[in-house]
Amino acid sequence: MKDFAQLSCMKGKSALITGAFGHLGKTLSTTLAGLGADLILVDLKESISLEYVGLLTDTFGISVQTYSCDLEREDDRKKLISEVLKIGKL
Repeated sequence: MKDFAQLSCMKGKSALITGAFGHLGKTLSTTLAGLGADLILVDLKESISLEYVGLLTDTFGISVQTYSCDLEREDDRKKLISEVLKIGKL
């Protein structure tokens, strides 16, 4: 039987987080990074913090990609989907 650490391990997996640079998004991204997940962080351009991205990569040794996207705009959503599908790890 697997223990909790084995069940919650996210190494080799990616997580896409929208609103990633708000309070809840940062809490979720920090938690998932701590479990080993590579992150795809999505938020409005003015919200993206490269300092926070550096903190995540340095602290947890994970891959972090950021995308600026206004999810209310259909063309932004389509572009995001196209870019994420290229990654192929969700």
